[in-house]
Amino acid sequence: MIHTETPPETTLPRWQPEPEDPRTRTGAWAFAIAGHALLFTLYFPASSPPPPKPTVYATPVPLANVPRQSPPPPTKPPETKPQEATVRIPVPEPPTPAPPEPIERTTVPLQTTFELVPTDDLVNLPTEPPPEPPTEILRVTGDVRAPVPLDQPEPRYTELARRHRVEGLVILDATLDAEGRVTDVQVMRGLPMGLEQEAVTAVRRWRYSPATLHGVPVPVRITVTVTYRLQ
Repeated sequence: MIHTETPPETTLPRWQPEPEDPRTRTGAWAFAIAGHALLFTLYFPASSPPPPKPTVYATPVPLANVPRQSPPPPTKPPETKPQEATVRIPVPEPPTPAPPEPIERTTVPLQTTFELVPTDDLVNLPTEPPPEPPTEILRVTGDVRAPVPLDQPEPRYTELARRHRVEGLVILDATLDAEGRVTDVQVMRGLPMGLEQEAVTAVRRWRYSPATLHGVPVPVRITVTVTYRLQ
């Protein structure tokens, strides 16, 4: 049989609150406000402050190592051409001519005498004879009008010259009288095989209207060219 012993009851003294000190209450309130402010700062952080500005340090550089900037070349002023000075030379005015001295004019009286001639005597007055034609033979130059051909028979082409096919020119110097007839023929350039003789024979038969000098027929000398050409 087990016996349990009940320990004797211990009677503790009852706690009695101490009377509060007013200074203690004020410190507790200050501590509580500071704690709330700390919690508010931790949970609601303020906007981050701007980053600090960089600090610029100026390092002195010796002047000997600084490259000197060469001054710009001097600009030349634009060249201006010297203007030529215009010198005006005064032109002297011509002197005023002196008035001419009056010239004494002498007049000579003219005496004109008219004599009446009967008209019957005018019929018997001699008339001037026509001028005689020059006797020398002229060339067609200046006032001499050339003769005009009236009849010109063609020269004959000889059979011998035709067989040998001779071609060329025959140049003749022909003299015409005051009636336009050929009186003389001289050969200045000829051709062989009878062509020269045939040309002279044909030109001697030519007839012209005469050459004239101031309307008067005159003998002249002309150059005639005969051309021989095979067809």
